[in-house]
Order: sequence, then structure tokens, then C-alpha cells
Amino acid sequence: MNQIPSALKEYKPAHRLSGKVAIITGGAGGEKKWPCAYQVVRNYNIDGKSLGLLAGEVDLDGKSVAETATKWLNANEAVWKGWAACGQ
Repeated sequence: MNQIPSALKEYKPAHRLSGKVAIITGGAGGEKKWPCAYQVVRNYNIDGKSLGLLAGEVDLDGKSVAETATKWLNANEAVWKGWAACGQ
């Protein structure tokens, strides 16, 4: 799998929730500071069936979020690269 575009790696969210990163998409000046991150959020689109299948792998099948996400990223590179085209 190709690496996540560097523009996305540089995005450092200002908030954390229960040890997991929570991306906060609002705030004065945020879009100017992280334009690519904002574009990814705008472009993000996943249907309910796909999201349900991913949740099922974690909640029902006991797979880790990292394992499930990596599997999805590898199988759907063209999809997420389209969301993150600004960082390539």
C-alpha cells in the first residue's frame, strides 16, 4: 500500500478523546491552516453497507480497528486517494 500523503500526516488535531484522535473540522482559521484535511473531510464518502461491514469486523468478529482499516485501505486505495488528492 502507498503511504498516506504527507499533507495528511502533518495534520495535528487539537483535541483527543479517550486516547483516540478526534478530528475537529470547525474553528477559526482551521481551513487555512489545514486545507487538505478539510478537503478530505468534504470528499469522504462511504455507504452505510460498507461502514456496517467494517463495524461488524471489529464488533462481531473481534478484529482490531487497525487491522480492519488497513485491510480496507489496501482494498480501496483508489477510493481514499480520491478523497486525499490534495495531498498527493
